[in-house]
Amino acid sequence: MLKEGDSIINFSSKHHLIHPNSKRNGEKSPKGTLEHVFTIAEDKKGNIWFGDRDAGIWKYDGHNLENYTIKDGLTNDFVLSIYEDKNSELWFGMADGSVYRFNGNTFEKQF
Repeated sequence: MLKEGDSIINFSSKHHLIHPNSKRNGEKSPKGTLEHVFTIAEDKKGNIWFGDRDAGIWKYDGHNLENYTIKDGLTNDFVLSIYEDKNSELWFGMADGSVYRFNGNTFEKQF
């Protein structure tokens, strides 16, 4: 859910990120969808970051959406946490226990 002015909207529905055949009952999401958001954070630049149960990490800059998954070097697509430290570095905790730092272009596995 996203507050937009006085309205609350379903971000995934608005951006057509729910698969047309989705039963919306918790089944595994097809690639390229953002149906099971587990964590959300806004960075200091105003980007919104989403961690999904099935679809990896998503970045929304107010206009464009980018999706980062196993194809981008992550060990899995289940994101449990997002944290921005005092140096404005973004950290991502994954369900398999691995931790990644985003260097602005790619994700670097730290643990």
